[in-house]
Amino acid sequence: MGTGIEFEWGRHDCAHHMAKAIRARHAEHPILHYLHEYEDEQSAKALLKRIGGLCTLLATHFEEISPLSARDGDIGVISAKGLEAGCVVRNGRAVGLAPFGEFILPVSRLTKAYRV
Repeated sequence: MGTGIEFEWGRHDCAHHMAKAIRARHAEHPILHYLHEYEDEQSAKALLKRIGGLCTLLATHFEEISPLSARDGDIGVISAKGLEAGCVVRNGRAVGLAPFGEFILPVSRLTKAYRV
């Protein structure tokens, strides 16, 4: 199930991973312009701080759902060690991209989930 893509801030990261799932279902991409506002970890953190965090951004554009109700193509956020990572639900699992590589976790680990 691996993507074969190495993590790279501003190009191949959790936000871009979620963006592909959103584009697959919506002609209008509500978070597209944010994808061009950062290029490294520091600028990504600054952007997230400015907009109130990843969950705030997603809740502005998508219906929040129970993580256990998430279906394939929905998106979610996993929080760990004070950081947030966006992910896409595939085959009942949360799949995301982080600096350490791709992660696949049970949807029960999602902090928040959103219907796409």
